Amino acid sequence: MPVFSASQIPPTPYTARLLDQGQVEFGVCRYWIERCSTGHDGCRTPPPSNLPGLKVIDCQLMMLVRYPPRCHYITLSYVWGKQTSAARTVNVGDAFPERSCPRVIRDAIAVTKILGYRYLWIDRYCIDQNDAKDKESQLAIMDLIYETATLTLVAAAGEDDQHGLPGAGTQPIVYRESQPRVHIGDLTLVSTLPDVTFPIHRSRWVKRGWTYQEAMLSRRLLIFTPIQVYFIC
Repeated sequence: MPVFSASQIPPTPYTARLLDQGQVEFGVCRYWIERCSTGHDGCRTPPPSNLPGLKVIDCQLMMLVRYPPRCHYITLSYVWGKQTSAARTVNVGDAFPERSCPRVIRDAIAVTKILGYRYLWIDRYCIDQNDAKDKESQLAIMDLIYETATLTLVAAAGEDDQHGLPGAGTQPIVYRESQPRVHIGDLTLVSTLPDVTFPIHRSRWVKRGWTYQEAMLSRRLLIFTPIQVYFIC
């Protein structure tokens, strides 16, 4: 298969292009989501009209807000890690403390905006970890939160919430593995990447019962691994 640089893509089928290995190609991700949204009847579920007590992060205003009925929102599935500090309580209307957030949350906010969405749900902040009643009420609708989300971002890399989403952040990603290639004259040979199951099954994320449940409930998954990004619906 011929391989071209991104600026040399010819209008013919069965061609490939070399991508920046340090960053995710979000144009392709948007295409995957749009293709699923418009072409897969089984994945179509309208945004919920009401989820009692649900709070989301408004990624435009950068504050915690009550969920606006029938609005699309994204969820995040990740592992907190053993050394995670206590979550700071953020009340509705408060400015969201983005700078002090774990890296995976900062990256998730960036990805939400890049994909063209406004609202993001993350358990750490959208459930008051210091309020027993809020935790009880929100855990009771956890299945609906993930089932009705437009997309779930999965952090299947690293051991904790400081690792981030490989290839998604504004800072260089030192953890991202490269794809070997060799140039012979005008021919570029590129190695195949491992099957999607390999990096996912090696991740800490897949070994947790809670995150397994989140994946099973979600209708669309955008999975960030150390190798590349996978879309499952």
